[in-house]
Amino acid sequence: MKLTIFAAGSRGDIQPCIALGSGLQQAGYRVCLAAPEDFAGLIQQHEVGVYPLRGDVQQRMASDTGRKLMERGGANPITAIRAMRTLIGPVVKTMAEDAYSACRQADALICLGVFSPFGHAIAEALRIPMLTIEPTPLLPTRAFPAPSWPIQRDLGGLHNYLF
Repeated sequence: MKLTIFAAGSRGDIQPCIALGSGLQQAGYRVCLAAPEDFAGLIQQHEVGVYPLRGDVQQRMASDTGRKLMERGGANPITAIRAMRTLIGPVVKTMAEDAYSACRQADALICLGVFSPFGHAIAEALRIPMLTIEPTPLLPTRAFPAPSWPIQRDLGGLHNYLF
């Protein structure tokens, strides 16, 4: 089974996806991580397949808005969502187009929760299942994961690996 993981953001968003991709490869899946091109080298170091997405997210995260978001840690989810829209909004259409291309040969899509609207559109257009993950929950508690933690479970053996 060929899986595409669609991720963007800071290294804190990408690193868990690299670990997930590596684990899935060890379990026998073919994995491609569709992530911003500025992370391609890091992904390749971990021997996970990469499909570079156009747009320099690290540069955007280094901006004043990005630094303020990281300093506050997203304590207010509404403010964090607005800040992410400001940071990622200008490049998200291009990234979504690239993610669509990365998924053309995939049997399933794994998508970060923040990009799930795009992931759903891609999965629906390509008629493949999608699993939403949230490796960096916006609203973590001891009792409950983030609201988007996985919303679909129709991935067969992949479901058993993840849960």
